[in-house]
Amino acid sequence: RSSGEKVAALKPREVQADDLAMQGWATYFRGMTPENIREAAGLFEQAVQRDPRSTRGWGGVAFTSNIGAALGWMPDRDVALRRLAEATQRLRQIDENAFFTLLARVNLANRNGDWESTLTIADAMLERFPSHAPSYANRGQGLTGLGRFNECLEPLGQALRIGPRDPLVGSWHWMIANCHFMRADYPKAADSARTASQANPRLPMPSLTLAAALHRNGKLEEARKILADY
Repeated sequence: RSSGEKVAALKPREVQADDLAMQGWATYFRGMTPENIREAAGLFEQAVQRDPRSTRGWGGVAFTSNIGAALGWMPDRDVALRRLAEATQRLRQIDENAFFTLLARVNLANRNGDWESTLTIADAMLERFPSHAPSYANRGQGLTGLGRFNECLEPLGQALRIGPRDPLVGSWHWMIANCHFMRADYPKAADSARTASQANPRLPMPSLTLAAALHRNGKLEEARKILADY
């Protein structure tokens, strides 16, 4: 955020691709909302137009396209998915093992429901960047997708311990809710879904997990009301 604020004060002729990319990441770190994601995406697109080899810029294009496609925060989901795949390919051409390349690859695997690759790439990220909280969450998501419900809570909890103020915290609580749900622990699933909504009220998914958990727990009227409100 600090770097983004500094480059935001530069004159237009002084702004370089990396400055634009830093502004994009600073915008995202203001909070995960549709408005911030779309604004950040525009800055990342400007960055890669100025420098087609900007890994920070392409990493941002991939990241915002992934979130926009997953949450319906982009005007066209199919376009966002194609942009995610394009950005991932460009990053692999520039540097196969760079941080932003691995991040884009795990996002693409996650979006495609390729849980084996999600787990493999998340583990590769953690081997190189052991304090990267989102990679622990990706590991938990991959384990959930593979049906390894007795293993998914630990890495998601680790993500929260490392990154308690990360913009993705609401999503991580939602993933924890899903893990509890698949373990048939519906009261804990409901609690985690509520925590996810409190952490980020703009997320669309926790309400559905909460309604499902309440329904399974016999609280039918409450579940129906949440679904109707959704």
